Amino acid sequence: MEIDAIDNGVDVAKETLYNISTNLSSRVGMLNSPWNAPKGSGYSQHAQFKKAMKICEEEFIHQLYGQVIILLPARNIVLQSYNDKDNFNASGMYIKLNHFCPWAAHLKMIEQEKGEKGLIKYVFFEASSEGNWRI
Repeated sequence: MEIDAIDNGVDVAKETLYNISTNLSSRVGMLNSPWNAPKGSGYSQHAQFKKAMKICEEEFIHQLYGQVIILLPARNIVLQSYNDKDNFNASGMYIKLNHFCPWAAHLKMIEQEKGEKGLIKYVFFEASSEGNWRI
């Protein structure tokens, strides 16, 4: 959706304070031949297209890796902590993660699935091997 919106000139918000010019669309767009490039300057549309495909492939693999290898396994950790919330605190409003993971989006989704949106007030997790905690 993001790429399609950018390609169709849809702004991310009605009013913005600045523009982000380092997104995938802009990186691919910079491979286009400059408007003022002299004829015979060496820009090959085919070669530039192959470079664009490589950029898109790397972005896709990076995003897929992030979702499947990093984000998805965190859901089980958050769900287990959520299901164990009453054992951690009798109020059931706090959870303790066994270790840090990307938890916020998963917690929001789990609360919605269980019909308990906004129930959890604090998430506890150990921030370092030296016994420091974050809330």
